Amino acid sequence: MNKENYFWKPLKIEGRPNKTFVWSDTHFGHKCENWDEPLWKKRGFKSVEEHDEGLISNWNETVSNEDDVFHLGDIMFGANAEERLDKILFRLNFKRLFLMGGNHHAGYKQLFDKSGVERGVFERYGFLMGKFVYFIPNYFEIFCGGQPFVLSHFPQISWNGQAKGSIMVFGHCHGSLKNSKLGAQYLQEAKAEEVCFESHSHPVSFQYLIDKFKNRDNVTYDHHDQHTNNPF
Repeated sequence: MNKENYFWKPLKIEGRPNKTFVWSDTHFGHKCENWDEPLWKKRGFKSVEEHDEGLISNWNETVSNEDDVFHLGDIMFGANAEERLDKILFRLNFKRLFLMGGNHHAGYKQLFDKSGVERGVFERYGFLMGKFVYFIPNYFEIFCGGQPFVLSHFPQISWNGQAKGSIMVFGHCHGSLKNSKLGAQYLQEAKAEEVCFESHSHPVSFQYLIDKFKNRDNVTYDHHDQHTNNPF
């Protein structure tokens, strides 16, 4: 097996932080049939169909077909997820989409298997529309506009380059982390941002994240400090 399946070098995206976006946990097609209050209703929609159309609209209002997007997992739910995700990807604006699986893999797993383990890119989009979907792990390091970022489906209290100013970007929590004492402290102190719909109704640009944290001190919760040879 290709060693790149075990070790990913940080991806460098230079000069485009205002044209590179991140979002997470769209939950397309999540009917929540056994929930007392479905997720789509909590998000202010009248049905799962309206929810999906609303999120597609919010995405395309923000992102063009010349932009890069990182999606941090849990993109799709339900039966026939591969076919439905395939159709949604055709409708979404992007040039390159870097897609995590999250902890719910419907659609993602099937399309990843089609992409080929060695290459990890769904090339059919490139052939038809000039778009490419890259499948990335639930932890991924990048530079965007020279700023180091750690992207993760799950929030982390300790991450690579933290003492040197790398920014943690995560999903999974649906805005709930701030409701705990520890979570609220983490979000107030650390250079960490959740990008679920509940925190950001539209995809978030990396320029927004750079601007938000440029004056915040680097905070660490372990033994790493400014003398650590980081980031990445």
